[in-house]
Amino acid sequence: MEGIWVTVVVLGLLALALTQLTAALLCFSLSPGKGLASLVVPGYLFVGIKQHQYYRPVIGLWIAGLIAITVGTIALT
Repeated sequence: MEGIWVTVVVLGLLALALTQLTAALLCFSLSPGKGLASLVVPGYLFVGIKQHQYYRPVIGLWIAGLIAITVGTIALT
């Protein structure tokens, strides 16, 4: 049963990583200045893409990844 929860945690980490990469690419697509700021300032990615039409799906995937990590970690303890 532990294998399932380890998989949930790993998938959550993968979702977070993909979300960060997608948000960075969206920041660069809006403007190079926002893209550079997203590399320097932690958390700016999600503020920088607020104007983009993909803001809600990106934030939704990020929250789903965070929930998966939390649930998997709690289940493993």
